[in-house]
Order: sequence, then structure tokens, then C-alpha cells
Amino acid sequence: MKRPILLLSLALFWAGCEKQEVTGPEVPTPAPPAAEKPKLPFEPVVIDRGVEPLADDGAMVTVTTSFIMVDGQQLVPISGGEVPASEREGGAFGMKVPKLTAFMRARAGAAKDATAPVRLLVDPATSAGVLFAVIVSARDAGARAFRLVVARPDGSLGVLPIELPDARASTGTVIELDAAKKKAPPPDAPAGLVVSLTRDKLLLWSLSGLEGTIQAPKLAIDAAGGRFDLEKLTASLAEIAQRRWPDAGRRPADSRSIIIQVDRATRFDQLAAVISATRTRPDGNLLFPDVLLSVGFD
Repeated sequence: MKRPILLLSLALFWAGCEKQEVTGPEVPTPAPPAAEKPKLPFEPVVIDRGVEPLADDGAMVTVTTSFIMVDGQQLVPISGGEVPASEREGGAFGMKVPKLTAFMRARAGAAKDATAPVRLLVDPATSAGVLFAVIVSARDAGARAFRLVVARPDGSLGVLPIELPDARASTGTVIELDAAKKKAPPPDAPAGLVVSLTRDKLLLWSLSGLEGTIQAPKLAIDAAGGRFDLEKLTASLAEIAQRRWPDAGRRPADSRSIIIQVDRATRFDQLAAVISATRTRPDGNLLFPDVLLSVGFD
């Protein structure tokens, strides 16, 4: 059964005004109204820092409470906050959505912007499980970079960049976490920072053990009313960056990455806020802007 196509417009148009003929004193031409807000199916999550400009190219994948859409075309239903088991490869616990992968692969073969990052416009209430199903499905179609579409406090749209490593075999995680090292690494070794997010706790630790471990984390924050004090997370990351790389100009490029690990029930708005808190300080200076995502704690 064909479903109506929802056209998603992210361009801002100025409404023109036509000057009218008058017989009396000239009436000033009205100034053009302010740019119209984009017509979106929902209000995006609002993020106040770490947001980059929204590009015009790249596939736009929209996840609402009812559908997953690509460039406005409805592809996969959402029911009860989940992708139905019948749409998942492997059933209810499968991560890949074959219909989405097939569509994205066909699009990549025909579109001129196939190599551009995939833009993800996600309803704030969407779970990380659904988000990861979209990411893994698009990754298996060849996508490597993603941009999470968010709103700034002034209402303008921007993105939170997410870079993914080269795809290995499809698994339930976007990346695989390495086992903790048995021997203590040298102090100048990459820290391998990880932020692990559960329903009631946020942990900051490192794969290397240089900045805490999963058993004895660098920072542990309990949820208060379903929310975390993310300023504590930003402050701890700022301390690590300042201590390890006091000369920001000589900081190695491979030291800018951080893993954010969440359980599947985590809401998208909470995940986006954590990403923002890890990317920059409140003054806009970079902390750990290269974000890798992983699903865990299920």
C-alpha cells in the first residue's frame, strides 16, 4: 500500500513583497518578514554548544514516532517506539533493517551527494536502540559519517558530527570495545576515553586505564530526576585535556576522539546532550569532538 510522501524542507525562504501602485503619497514597501522556520514533523532537541553548520547535501533520514523516512519517503514503520521485529534482520533483537539498507544502497548508486555524511533528524523521544538500527543499516549501505540534526537555542538548525570506523561484520555495536590492557600503558599512550550511560548512572573511564577503568571510573554521576549534571562531565574532560595536552596547538589528532556507550533505552535527547558536553567547553573551545558510538549495558 502506497503511503503519502512527506516533503521535508530545510531551506529557509524569504517571502517577497510586491510594491503596489498608489495615487496618494507613496506607501513604503513592507520589509520582508523574518525567515520562516523549517517545516519539520517535530521540534528537534535543542543543543547550546558543540553544534556545527547544517550542510545542504547528503541523505536526510528522519525518525519520527511513526516512521523512518529517507528524503521524505516513508520506508519503515515505528510501533511502540521500536522498529517492528518483522522489519529487522534476525527478529526483535536484530540491529539491521534490510529495507533501509537496500534503499540507502540504491540511493548511493544514483545520488551525486552519496559520499556526503548522512543527516539524521531524530525525534527527541526516540530510543538509542532505534537510532543505532538506523546507523547500522546505513553503514551497511556504505555510509561512514553521520550528522545528528539539532536546533540551537535561537531555533536555527545545526548538527552534531559522528564519525564511524570502517565497518567490520554487522554486530549489535557500531564499534567494538577493546579488552582492558593487562599491563599499565605508558603515560603518553592514547587514553581511549569512554562515557558509559545507563538509565541511572554516567561513568567516565578509559580503555587504557590511564583515566580510570570501568570498575573504578574517573567520574561517576548519578541521575537526578532522569537527568545528569553534564557540567561535571565537561569539567572532568577539560581537566584531562589540559593536563595531558597543556599546549593545545601540539595536541595529536588521534587524541580528539571519545567513545559514548549507551543502553538501547536511552532517549535521543539525552544522548545528544551528552555528545554536546563532550565536544566543547562552554566557551566553545574543543574538548573531544570526534565521537564514536556504541551500544552496551543491555
